[in-house]
Amino acid sequence: MSHQSEAILENNLIKQLHDLGYAVGKVRDGSSLIANLKAQLESFNFDSYTDKEFDGILNHLAKGNVFEKAKTLRDRFSFNREMERSLMCGSTIQKTGTRTCFR
Repeated sequence: MSHQSEAILENNLIKQLHDLGYAVGKVRDGSSLIANLKAQLESFNFDSYTDKEFDGILNHLAKGNVFEKAKTLRDRFSFNREMERSLMCGSTIQKTGTRTCFR
């Protein structure tokens, strides 16, 4: 078994992820990490969140130890949208942006 430095292993992993279509994110501090998380969640869920809604998501994710947080991040959960963005309010279908809402 050959030995490789940690830097070589890291570079190989980055190359493999890049070959699989992952992009490199620039995370320089805590605020850019939070901004990247918001962008990734919005992209994954095909949605956008107001600052108040995203604060609620962060509050939900902040509970528990590191293992519980990872599980929470993998699981689905519901949260309250701001009033003007409530979705199931009746039976008429209305298109708002790229999202279909029920009024």
